[in-house]
Amino acid sequence: MTGRPTADDEDDGFSPQAIWDADDGDDDLFDPLRLVDADVSPVAPPSTATPDETRLWLEAEAGLARPLAEAVEAFARLDERLRAWPPAQAQAGVARLALGQAAALLWAEGSAVSVERLALWDSARIGAVAEEDEGMARAAWAARRLAARRWSLASPQALARFEGRSPDHSRAEESRGLPGLSWRPFARAHGAVWMAMAEDWALAVRRLRAAHPFTQAAFAERAWRLHGLSEATAVVEPGVVAMKLAARAGRGGVPFAPLGRRRSPGGERPVEKLRGVYVDIAEGCREGLVVLERAQAWWTRAEAGVADLSGRTPRRLVGLLAERVAVSAPDAAAACDVSVSAALRNLALLAERGLAREVTGQGRFRMWAMAG
Repeated sequence: MTGRPTADDEDDGFSPQAIWDADDGDDDLFDPLRLVDADVSPVAPPSTATPDETRLWLEAEAGLARPLAEAVEAFARLDERLRAWPPAQAQAGVARLALGQAAALLWAEGSAVSVERLALWDSARIGAVAEEDEGMARAAWAARRLAARRWSLASPQALARFEGRSPDHSRAEESRGLPGLSWRPFARAHGAVWMAMAEDWALAVRRLRAAHPFTQAAFAERAWRLHGLSEATAVVEPGVVAMKLAARAGRGGVPFAPLGRRRSPGGERPVEKLRGVYVDIAEGCREGLVVLERAQAWWTRAEAGVADLSGRTPRRLVGLLAERVAVSAPDAAAACDVSVSAALRNLALLAERGLAREVTGQGRFRMWAMAG
């Protein structure tokens, strides 16, 4: 990472891929036909959204022009902030925001987990006992899906790829060092039954093509539960899908629209649900900007804090800590092209200067993060 963030005007022609367009990038992960369980007979899915229901949501959106505009403005500011940053720093910013949202979703389901702890678990499987692994894996799944740039809901198969509901998909993730845990806690149905429900859900959301992406997201989150795609009390999956869908309102700076850590009560009526989601997006984007501003302030302070040091390693470590949520000594050594002992000495030096802090204290699994 070099230089200060500067405006990037080369992407002015950004035109996001339609969310319903096929995404061939994931097709090599597995054969989607294997998602269908031959031993499970499809059942009649719930009815799709009716024209009258679609009209109610569109009318509700029209009556909430001000909160929608506030949410759009907040999201645009966050989106443009990340578009203006250098790629490595922007990617790190997205990762921090995604981890924060994933941790908040898991908290909403009753499992207390900090962003730092989730980052450690996802990078090195540190900090969770066996019975917690499943919850941490779900949160890590959410963080990865939120931070991913490409995705598609062009078909139930594409949605299933997004959800990771396939033995082949699990093996593909395991080959990249990701956990291959059971997804049964997510779903009330499996195989062809789930696929039928997913198709009905997608058809229902498509009826709101004319609505703003934030409105589509609110409807999709509610419809996800109504169509039985997750347990009735699930927050993680419908929340991730809603945030990804809402991000279609942006220009590619951030691949999801953050939600406030404390969700608004909302309601069942479209106007109540929409008002709550608009407020949540506006608040989530404001919170996201604070996270980014703190990271930027640390970067400025850290560069000044190592200006008197000779050698390239301290400056490289500052850049590395700015680009990653947590860094191990071996990772630091590889990135800076020094020995592990040299990396440890320099990390300790940054810690002495209040620029880095150790976040594990677990011997060879020690990890560091930016301080302050």
